[in-house]
Amino acid sequence: DRTTETLTFSGVGTVGTYAPIVNGSPSAFTTGIPVTFEGSGSARVILIDYLAGTATLNVTDGTASSPTGISISVLPGVASALAFGTAPATVTYGSNFNVEVRSTDQYGNPSATGLSSSRNVTLTLESGAGDLLGNLTQDVGTRAGNETANFTGLQINAAGTGQVLGAAADGLTSATTTITVVPLVINPTVSVSNKAYDGTTGAPLIGR
Repeated sequence: DRTTETLTFSGVGTVGTYAPIVNGSPSAFTTGIPVTFEGSGSARVILIDYLAGTATLNVTDGTASSPTGISISVLPGVASALAFGTAPATVTYGSNFNVEVRSTDQYGNPSATGLSSSRNVTLTLESGAGDLLGNLTQDVGTRAGNETANFTGLQINAAGTGQVLGAAADGLTSATTTITVVPLVINPTVSVSNKAYDGTTGAPLIGR
């Protein structure tokens, strides 16, 4: 005879907005889903996991759990887009900053699959004040960065909020990120020497 139990799954993760599902339901990893077992005691479920990497899928009915879990390996898809890996949200005017851009598959997994040996990524300041300075071209090709482009020693030569950096490469969907450049605050200090003591600590400044 068939029996139905509520099972809850765990062990695999989310990439971006893509959460794993079992039998079409993301609730399999939160509140659980009903799973029907055949008379032999076996059940068949369909897992869709978007996060590339290795993981161990576990399942419980609230009382008993899988003793070892099931090892799962998911490979990234073909590289189709760019994404900013690391980039500062705020920098001080006049300071250098670094940015990392990666090629990813359609779900956001870092991927070099399908990339040519050389694929240049170009950074631009898409909107905001000033200019983006530094080495603005890096190679993510399989014989260069192999999915990763590291831009170092960058500067934006004007202060402002909402400065938008863009990354573009042939055949890959572009990416953007926003940086705020904070004005450099200077607090001048004026020292006066050789002033005859007159009972005060101030001295007039005379322009010439």
